[in-house]
Amino acid sequence: MSGRKKVVFDNDNIQIYYPLSRDWCSYNELWCRGYAGRQDAGEYLDRLVKTTPGSFYILVKKEKNQRHNQTYLMIGNRVPLKFDGKYSLRDDDFDTVSIKKILAPYKEAASFLNLKYTLKERIKYDVQFTEEEINNWAEINEFSKTVKGIIDNKIHYNGLFEHIGEELEDYEEYSWKATNQIKFGVNGIELFIDNDQYMHDILDISDDDEYYYKKAMGFYHYDDSEEVEGEELDYMSCWYELDTIHKVDKLFNLFGIKKDSTACSDYDDAEINDFLIKHFPIKWEQIGWDILSEAGYGLTKQRTEDARQYIEDEATFEFDVGNSQTTMEITHNQLLFLIHAHELEDLSGLIEHKNSINEIDAGLYDSWYDSYDFGDAYEEMDRIFSVFLDGLLENSDEMVIRKKNSELLDDIITQVGLRLKTYNNSYSAYINDNSITLYNIDLVNGTATLTKTIEEEPTEETPEVKRSRKNFNIELSDVPLYIDPDNIFEDPEQEKDIKTTP
Repeated sequence: MSGRKKVVFDNDNIQIYYPLSRDWCSYNELWCRGYAGRQDAGEYLDRLVKTTPGSFYILVKKEKNQRHNQTYLMIGNRVPLKFDGKYSLRDDDFDTVSIKKILAPYKEAASFLNLKYTLKERIKYDVQFTEEEINNWAEINEFSKTVKGIIDNKIHYNGLFEHIGEELEDYEEYSWKATNQIKFGVNGIELFIDNDQYMHDILDISDDDEYYYKKAMGFYHYDDSEEVEGEELDYMSCWYELDTIHKVDKLFNLFGIKKDSTACSDYDDAEINDFLIKHFPIKWEQIGWDILSEAGYGLTKQRTEDARQYIEDEATFEFDVGNSQTTMEITHNQLLFLIHAHELEDLSGLIEHKNSINEIDAGLYDSWYDSYDFGDAYEEMDRIFSVFLDGLLENSDEMVIRKKNSELLDDIITQVGLRLKTYNNSYSAYINDNSITLYNIDLVNGTATLTKTIEEEPTEETPEVKRSRKNFNIELSDVPLYIDPDNIFEDPEQEKDIKTTP
């Protein structure tokens, strides 16, 4: 690509330059409109530049065939051309990737950007150790001498078989053995370890963190989405797009409540939820739970992704979890360091719990619940709520009836002292030792179900006064007749015994 640029670093492997235009397509064909069926990335990149503080560079990882070059967007210090070692790197899909991992094999480029690697990062990304370090570690024992000989191309890598130990077996392809195995190669070794043993002995996952590790790594294949409580609907205004909030404005305006929102935060906590419970109790109960269900799915997915990222960030060595075994590759340089760090006598020491060579700090349990983001579920939650609002707004005649009956209900609950229970959209009161519940409120037909304790008159067969709970389907206007404090246990003549309970 031939976009205008100021090259700041260039060698056989890496080029870094400062783009002098916003014609993104001229720097990377994957950012062009229509390339490989993709949309134009220019808009996204322009928005990213406007909203993200820092200086923007393009980093190119060169390949033998230039068409296979990998292009990254690098975001650095706000001061242009000040390379302080702190960067954000995005790949072709604009996913964040580790610049330290990308540049680990390229010491000159890493040095130019002032990247500093911790010891863990040196091992994790296989940053070249110094000759002095390697020579010192080589003299530990016969095992380390063999590894050093392989590094120096003086010993064939199969020479490691002599140091396999008692807990590992030589790898057999398609063997299906339920044993821990090791595969020798020109670049290093590959371990095949039972999933549970890898989790406990190599990662040292605690009992508190075990469930969350297994959840993140795909051990469980059933749907166990997190439950999002109904009270969360009190804080839902900013779950939705502003266009959807404008539909809420219209609904409020129909009921005489003036709204003209410029941001989701214009609504107070619980304001929308209380309004919908009051005016659309039956419809909102179902839609509310649909939204919460979608939120639970999104929350679980986001927490799972965050936990997996936490594990990948904390682990020194990359690994892959399979159906029964976990695989992990270790280079010969890394193996030599592990011999030094854990005083290993043979390869079986790599899977001993006392060494925990890929230990992850405890914290999965805490980090799991630190996250409360519904992730990509917000889009579906917004769609569900928007469709619900459209249905309400299309029926303006019904709004008039609802408003009238809602005002009637307001007067009644104030008169008799009922209080709203938002978790199940009902009203309740405790009057003279009688528990009253009003639910199944239909503001279109002006009806509801009322439950209370009544006293049955004595008979010859039952001479004592008997109390029982009864349900009544009644008109809203008749509610006060059923909640007369002076006759609270009275069984009105218009009672209707139904079988539902709140």
